[in-house]
Amino acid sequence: MGIEQVFRVERTTLRDGKITHEVVYGITSLSRVQADARQLATLIRAHWSIENRNHWRRDVTLCEDDSQVRTRHVPAMLALLNTTILALMDLLGVRNVPAQMHSYNAHPLQAVRLLLGSL
Repeated sequence: MGIEQVFRVERTTLRDGKITHEVVYGITSLSRVQADARQLATLIRAHWSIENRNHWRRDVTLCEDDSQVRTRHVPAMLALLNTTILALMDLLGVRNVPAQMHSYNAHPLQAVRLLLGSL
């Protein structure tokens, strides 16, 4: 597999009343037959949709970026725990993770029961 296509994406966004313009470049191993320009755009949007959702949940909901933990393997273990928490929330079909976490904070026995498989 090698480079099949090179592409350029221009984005114009409005954030906080300010218009920003961004140009990014990318490469792909997908041929034009496998993905034309429209399909590449769809793939790029899907990728960023997933990335934005994941980063938002980790950084804002779980405050991962605010962590001051820097000891040995502890940051990796905390990241793994956060991944597990988010996977459980997805498995349970939780739409509002902060609200669900608030509920578990108020009723920790429910969280323990969930982890032990005795809902």
